[in-house]
Amino acid sequence: MTGDWKLWLKHLSPDQKVQVRVQLGNIHASTLSQWINGKRKPSKYYVQWMAKINPDVAESLQEDFPDAFKEAVDEPSELNVPRSYLEDIIRDRATVAEYVSQYTITNKVFEQLCSQLDPNDYGLVIMPAICKLDPESGYVTRLQVTDGYGTGPWKYQQMECSYEVGMESLSGNAVSRLRPILLLHKNAIATHTPTINIGLIESAGAFPILLRGKVAGALFIASVRPNFFNQARRDICELYAYLYALGMFEDQFYSLDRLQLQVIATECTQDGNDQKQEDCEYVR
Repeated sequence: MTGDWKLWLKHLSPDQKVQVRVQLGNIHASTLSQWINGKRKPSKYYVQWMAKINPDVAESLQEDFPDAFKEAVDEPSELNVPRSYLEDIIRDRATVAEYVSQYTITNKVFEQLCSQLDPNDYGLVIMPAICKLDPESGYVTRLQVTDGYGTGPWKYQQMECSYEVGMESLSGNAVSRLRPILLLHKNAIATHTPTINIGLIESAGAFPILLRGKVAGALFIASVRPNFFNQARRDICELYAYLYALGMFEDQFYSLDRLQLQVIATECTQDGNDQKQEDCEYVR
């Protein structure tokens, strides 16, 4: 039996609406209402996800959003950093004050990487996890996640959050091993350590931020699409992690003998706060 997707959402009970919102990555209740009232359209990812949650409304969704069901064609065999972009980064590094260049370079990395990795706006999130020195021991014991940038469900906007991860995280493993760590599909995410909160994510990777053999943290990059990290995407992510390093202060980098990452819980698992849980959805 098929049905209209808006009517399906409209007639859900309050408990069912909460469940659907959680399945869609903790979206706000107002977003659901705007979809129902036609004031806002769901992105491609949400359309596809609603069809998975309730196959009875898939036909209705396909009629209203045919582009969301087209097969992805952006499977590049090679990706390159544009020359004009490299010139901008080099110019900023050479001419802009250090405390300003950190902001400009890191944000340019976010924007350019999102535009190259996800030109069709399916859903990609980038979150840096930066080494945090423990003043008592003098060692880096955890990583601080403070912001993020994304496409698709994350709407090409900065996401403000603040929590810590350690050796249990994908980023922590990349930092400790000084090499990229990848989880290519949800089954790997669910059954292998290090793990992450699945949420919207189907595949993920962490790429160390390096400078002259020292490490400042890692870029955590995740996609709503399974098996996203083919060789071309792995290579370009690694290059952009190197470029991200150009926007950081030299004293933020640490040699391997200064690393003693601990296994810690994220804030979202420590206190169960719903808002922090939404912020922490991407990293574990």
